[in-house]
Amino acid sequence: MKRLLLLLPLCCWLSIAPASVLDSVMGVWNDTTQPDTSRLKAMQWMIGDSYIFSKPDSAIYYAQMQYELAEVKGQKKYMANALNMQGISFAIRGIHPKAINCYSQSVKIFEELGNKGGVATAILNMGNIYRQQDDKEKALEYYVKSLKLFEDLGHKSGLGAALINVGTIYVDKGELEKAMKYFTRSLKVKQEVGHKIGIATSLINIGEVSRRQGDFSKAMEYFENGLKIYKEIGSRNKVSEACVIISDAYIDEGQYYKALDYATKGLEIAQEMGSPGLTRDASKRLYDIYKHNGDMSNALKMHELYIDAKDSITNEENTKAILQLQYKYEYENKVAADSIKNAEMQKIKDAQLAVQQAKLKQEKMMRYGLLTISLLIIILMFILILNHRNFKKQQLEETEKLLSQLKLLKADNALRRITNPALQSEFELDREKVNSAAENKLNESDLKILTELCRQPTIANKDIAEQVYLSLEGVKSSFKKMYDLFDITASSRNKKLALAIRVMTLSESSNSK
Repeated sequence: MKRLLLLLPLCCWLSIAPASVLDSVMGVWNDTTQPDTSRLKAMQWMIGDSYIFSKPDSAIYYAQMQYELAEVKGQKKYMANALNMQGISFAIRGIHPKAINCYSQSVKIFEELGNKGGVATAILNMGNIYRQQDDKEKALEYYVKSLKLFEDLGHKSGLGAALINVGTIYVDKGELEKAMKYFTRSLKVKQEVGHKIGIATSLINIGEVSRRQGDFSKAMEYFENGLKIYKEIGSRNKVSEACVIISDAYIDEGQYYKALDYATKGLEIAQEMGSPGLTRDASKRLYDIYKHNGDMSNALKMHELYIDAKDSITNEENTKAILQLQYKYEYENKVAADSIKNAEMQKIKDAQLAVQQAKLKQEKMMRYGLLTISLLIIILMFILILNHRNFKKQQLEETEKLLSQLKLLKADNALRRITNPALQSEFELDREKVNSAAENKLNESDLKILTELCRQPTIANKDIAEQVYLSLEGVKSSFKKMYDLFDITASSRNKKLALAIRVMTLSESSNSK
């Protein structure tokens, strides 16, 4: 029986984390104050290290949690990683269509992100599914795609694994020259990165192809070199596998005494490890050897050991098949329940979305309202400022006009005094005429105020009050009365000037006669 050693990595985690480490990582996930990427990384590590192989159903559950958080936070890379984890879990359960679906979705997201490494890994995993289904052509198609992507990226670790996987397909197809080409390339790549288990696996596989091609001495050289590396790195299961392969080679060559040594060593390690698979293979070789040598007692023992190991594996496989059916049944029930739950959740989300949209609409209207009010206030203030400026301008023009009139009156008065020396040197209020114009409603205080005003048109009310011995309020009251009596319509600041001009004009017209 001729065998190959394979490198078919589903993911990069192969160990089970201690409970204390798992609790610590779960603490990071549950801590919502942690950065989103830290929480997502923690969940990804936890799935790969603690659940992916031991509890694939739990791995799917936690991967879904990772996916949902990543989706909410817009972390597409972790969405794709979560889908890849779910695909691996479905593959372990034997639910291949679901696994392919998850891998396909993962590839789509990785392609959107331009993450070729993620695409290559997911495609490699898809190839593994097709190989498990014995679809060699489909498996080869995906392995080659993955290989090209890893090659373009210069990702040597992934490239080496893809090369070995492609080689195994060509061995399955009986195309040994092509298989040798890929195994030789994988050896070179693994040597470049110093990946010893990959180097040893490539050497063993090259040796197996050489043996099938009839070059026994070359095959043994590769076998021994591969076995030596397995021993150096302490990979006992690989040492056992290699010993059985070398034993096969010696059996084919008829060198049963050497085959006995290697098969015996392989069995010792297998039994120490408690591995039914390795025990089955080694005991089968020893049975053939003892039978050939005529040692029927040991041959019988090895045959019984072989049957026990085989039955144990069959029981495990049956248990696994039952579990796979159970997983499938539970999953389908869960999908049905989830579809109902999702429909209800969607209704809730739609209602929440409607409330949120209404709230946003209201806030938007409020913002527009505030903006409109603000603009109206600005426009109103602008109009008020403009009106105030116009009013000030009008007042100034009015003042200048009144001052010009006043200046002309004074000039005219001065000219008359020059031409008529009989006139008084100072302005004299024509009380009778002025009072008559005011319908004889002026009192003595009013006339005194008018006299002071005509002498000093810009005099302050306070100074007038001192001159005529009135209170300030009395002066203001008198002015208010006279503004009405003489129908003074000038602006408030120019009313006194307008009143002075009115009274002086009345008095001057009298004096000119």
